[in-house]
Amino acid sequence: MQQKPFNLVSIPASRAPVALLAVDRAVSEIRRGRTVVVHGNAGAAIVTQAAEAVTEEGLDELARLSHSQPTLSITARRARVLGLADTTGKIVTLSTDAGLTAKMVGAIADPLVNYDVSYFNAESKETP
Repeated sequence: MQQKPFNLVSIPASRAPVALLAVDRAVSEIRRGRTVVVHGNAGAAIVTQAAEAVTEEGLDELARLSHSQPTLSITARRARVLGLADTTGKIVTLSTDAGLTAKMVGAIADPLVNYDVSYFNAESKETP
């Protein structure tokens, strides 16, 4: 009796949905300080990196990849601690006319630093 050859089917390494595996991978990459591209439902994408890992070279690379000046997104809670006005949304995006520096990003992200944010442009956003 001749046996039929096996049909190999590609499956994920775990039973978790593939999307969750992608999220786990992205979180892992961000924790390592690497740049990650996050795609939204409407086709939009953001290039992101952990604030603690930002360097001047990293900001230059983000600007090159995104074709725009990098911005810093922080939680509304962190924005209130920093004294930013109108933090009605869940996310506040910060930018400056001169562009961000790695030192600025690190200071804003550090909860032990009381950073002067008076020259930042802040935009509050509601998230779904």
